[in-house]
Amino acid sequence: MLRSLTLSLAIALLSSASLWAQIATPSIDELANDHQFFEIEVTIAQWTSPGGENRPIEPQLKLEGSREEVAAQITELQKAGSITNVHRVRLMAPDKLPATVQVGMEQPLVTGSQVSPRGVSVNSIQYHSVGTVVRVVPRALQENRIAVDVEVSKSGITTPENAPVLSGNESGRAIKADAKSNLTVRTIACVVSGQTVLVSGSHQPNEGEIVLLSAREVPR
Repeated sequence: MLRSLTLSLAIALLSSASLWAQIATPSIDELANDHQFFEIEVTIAQWTSPGGENRPIEPQLKLEGSREEVAAQITELQKAGSITNVHRVRLMAPDKLPATVQVGMEQPLVTGSQVSPRGVSVNSIQYHSVGTVVRVVPRALQENRIAVDVEVSKSGITTPENAPVLSGNESGRAIKADAKSNLTVRTIACVVSGQTVLVSGSHQPNEGEIVLLSAREVPR
C-alpha cells in the first residue's frame, strides 16, 4: 500500500509540474519570435492656467497628434510657463504582457520640530519612499490601434504654503510641516500607433497635473 501511495504521489507531482510548465512565463526566445512589441511613453507634467484664471484644463491644453508633435507643443508651453516639471517614462512591452518601471528615492519628511535650551532647532524626520511607478499592458487592435491598460503612481514631498508651523529656527524662519503628495491614475486608453492622447487631467482651480500616453508598434 505504501508503494502504491508513493507512486500516486509521484504521478501527482509530475502532473503538477507539467501544468506549471504550460502556464509559465514565456522565455525570451519565445517572446522574440511570437510576440509583437510596443514602445510606450508616459508623460507627467504640472500645468498652470494662464494669468491664474479659474478655467478647466480643456480646451486650454489641446495636446494631440504624433509623439513628436505633442513634444513640440509641450516645449512651447514650457517656454510660456504653462507647463512645468515634465517627466517622461519610456518602456518596451510585449503584446498582452505587463511591463513596469519604477524610479524613486528615500526622501526626508519633517514631522516635528523642537527648540533646545540653547536655542537650536531639532527636527524630527521620517524617510518616505517617493517617485514614479508606471505599469502598462498593451494589446494590439485592428486598424493600427493599440489598447493600453496603464497605471501611474507618482509621489513626492512638498511644503504647502498653508502648512502648520512647527517652530522657528535660529534665524527666525518658520519651520513648517511637510506633506506627502500622491497622484494615482488607472485607466485603459486606446491610441493609434504613433499618436499621443491625454489620459488624465487632475486639477485645482487654476493648476493641476496631466498624464499623456503614446504607443507605437516596434517593427519586427
